[in-house]
Amino acid sequence: MPSREVEDLLRRQLALSARTYWTLIGGGQTTVDGALGSLVRNAFGSAERLRDAAELLGDEDREAKALLIRACYIADPSEPETSRPRPPPGAREDWGVETGVMRLRGPGGITVEQIEYADRTGHRRRVLRARQHERHLGDFSSVEALATVIDVSALVKEDDDQADEEEP
Repeated sequence: MPSREVEDLLRRQLALSARTYWTLIGGGQTTVDGALGSLVRNAFGSAERLRDAAELLGDEDREAKALLIRACYIADPSEPETSRPRPPPGAREDWGVETGVMRLRGPGGITVEQIEYADRTGHRRRVLRARQHERHLGDFSSVEALATVIDVSALVKEDDDQADEEEP
């Protein structure tokens, strides 16, 4: 078993890596899936190391912290869905599109999906994730917020056949 000093160094390195990955994701130089896979590998598959690394990050690094928390679920897939944190009472549950059920497509390679993730406090969040040619444009809490960046009236439902045709 590694010494305490080695474990502390590894956790600090994981926290720094999560920050770096978030910057790379924002610049379109890597994907969320790629970053999560690397974090899990760098933690040697330890969900506990990833959680400890997330605790080292402050509020200014909430995105990097969210990456580490999501990586915990990948590192420990045996954790049942029911044991994961749920939204607080009164949280919005009236979204029209279920996570992963529908994808919207617009002109210029724009796609919008509703995704769900656990934030730094462990609460589940649902956002509309906009991408253009697989480059992250942003996560939006409402259609109104999304409309400040893209023309939502130009979005159409993507059919399964349409998605298959566009993939190489």
